Amino acid sequence: MNAINKSIKTLLVVFIACFSLNVFSQDIHFSQFYASPLTLNPAMTGNLNGSYRLTAIYRNQYATIPAPYNTFAISADMSILRNSLQGDHAGIGFSAYNDVAGDGDLSNTSVMLSAAYHKGLDRFKRHNISVGLQGGFTQKSLQFGQLNFGSQLTDQGFDPSLPNGEPVQDQSFGYFDLNFGAMYTGRFVEGISGYGGVSFHHFSQPKESFLGSDNRLGSRLVLHGGGEIFINNNLSISPSGIFMQQTGAKELTLGSAVSYHFLNEGQTGKRTSLFGGLWYRIPHEIIFVGGIDFKDLRFGISYDLTVSDLSNANAYQGGFEVSLAYIGSLFDTKRKAPLMYCPRF
Repeated sequence: MNAINKSIKTLLVVFIACFSLNVFSQDIHFSQFYASPLTLNPAMTGNLNGSYRLTAIYRNQYATIPAPYNTFAISADMSILRNSLQGDHAGIGFSAYNDVAGDGDLSNTSVMLSAAYHKGLDRFKRHNISVGLQGGFTQKSLQFGQLNFGSQLTDQGFDPSLPNGEPVQDQSFGYFDLNFGAMYTGRFVEGISGYGGVSFHHFSQPKESFLGSDNRLGSRLVLHGGGEIFINNNLSISPSGIFMQQTGAKELTLGSAVSYHFLNEGQTGKRTSLFGGLWYRIPHEIIFVGGIDFKDLRFGISYDLTVSDLSNANAYQGGFEVSLAYIGSLFDTKRKAPLMYCPRF
């Protein structure tokens, strides 16, 4: 009976996986969404108080299943033309990520180039509008030989030597992709700043299919916003939220971090602080976040606790993430241009 139940469960998982391959595909996502700014919104390219930024983030999701999801992303961007655009500036950047999931090692690798323009709306650069464009190449692959299908099920279990009966044409394919976005950042009064942005991914809705069908990758809409409020010189709160919609799927995450600043050097932006927070990805997961800012270096760690019905299958375990970001200066940035508000989480 246990063998039959296991076979039924396996068939159900395979059916859902194959159905997903033919009908729709969902993008990667991070709980620490601002730790990977160039996968969030191209308008964030070069939006930093410094010369350049380097980021890396790793996510492991559903570790309790035999083949968990593993996602790794890196990016590098820099601010340019600060002295040539009458107070405005531009940004250029590079980002890449790889996502591997499931028994068939479904792999998604993307390499993107980004450019953005940041326009100051007042002479002191308290308010800024940014627009960005991103383009690159994505490749996906799947090892069909590692999957089990209904036609391979026998009285003794699955026999991978039997034909799977699927009209597989390619085990890998690639396509060019295009994303764009816009963002507002502002310092309202002393100690209170805010931001809001929108990005649109997969504008061309590229074709993607292992079975030769005319399946299109659905465009993804992202709305994000938040701010930073200093209670006093040592304590601040940073509420934020993100909404994403793609191919009928919707995701809303809301929450806030609290930071304690051991050193506050005024407008330099270089500070040492500890932060911790709580976010809720409605209605599935509670996200615990913590980390440290040490001058130009930020380290973050988070864990998603599953609270939906899915917890019966994954024992309440969601995703684990760790991130690292560094903002460096090739020159004395604060002498070149006024410091703008750049959200860090």
